[in-house]
Amino acid sequence: MKQLISDSFMPATCSGGKIEVAVWGDSVDGRLNTMQVAVDAGFVMIGGGAQVTNFSNTNVGVNALLTAAYPINDGTFTKYAAASKDHQQIYSHRLWVYVIGLKIYSCDTDKCEVTLTPAQIIASLNITEVTSSPAAHFPSAIAIPPTGYTPLSGGAFIHWTDQGNLLVVDGIQQGGGLGSAGKDQQVSSPATITAYCLSIRNPIFCGAFPYPLNVSTKSNQVIINQHAQSVSYTTDAGHLLSGVSGASEFAVGGNGRLLFAMYPQNSTSATVSSKDQGATDISGNLVITIFQISPGF
Repeated sequence: MKQLISDSFMPATCSGGKIEVAVWGDSVDGRLNTMQVAVDAGFVMIGGGAQVTNFSNTNVGVNALLTAAYPINDGTFTKYAAASKDHQQIYSHRLWVYVIGLKIYSCDTDKCEVTLTPAQIIASLNITEVTSSPAAHFPSAIAIPPTGYTPLSGGAFIHWTDQGNLLVVDGIQQGGGLGSAGKDQQVSSPATITAYCLSIRNPIFCGAFPYPLNVSTKSNQVIINQHAQSVSYTTDAGHLLSGVSGASEFAVGGNGRLLFAMYPQNSTSATVSSKDQGATDISGNLVITIFQISPGF
């Protein structure tokens, strides 16, 4: 059942103005999982994430990976989706999928309603998606936002068959856009990957009244020293989370490390996790980038 994970407000400089960022989550159990989670009415989807857990909702002994975590590109900006699978070993698990929603409250001096409508916010949003050519090591693609747009979050969907291809990069800043990549593991399994970039054109308007958002990113990384590794990061003071991305780096020629978590913990912090699978690989770095917003009005 969908549950509210977090709900936070950030005041603007004008009287009455503020932004609200909420996070919802839901889960599904199985060996091969897919799920979509929608924001509540009045909110607009600006990002999300996913994580694989055991049935006690921890990552102890987790033995499954992510194959997708992405915004649904249907023009409604309401849903975020994800998928997971076990690989080469039977492992029933829980997939948690999260969606990040935005609401904007108008200034008292504005003649608009108390909150901007989803349609008014969506008019300034865009989702770009690009699908790669087939590859086993590594299908990759970069989704570039239109001119004048700034990324708020990203995503990726691996179109796999046979043994399966798994996420190693999801929504990392690259080449003027957001890049994503996958890889097979132990058994060759070519696939394509679709990369997503959800972006904003500032300012958002309510009639003739502008509501710009300040958008920035910050990154952190840890050196891999164990089979399952995590890294978390928190937004700067005065900012709320709009998206999270991750990259599981490993040594060239190594067995490989894959993503099993990339998700918002709440409205101000996020976590990315990776692990080796079927063959030991304790090498490289685990990178997290968070996208953060604050009122510019």
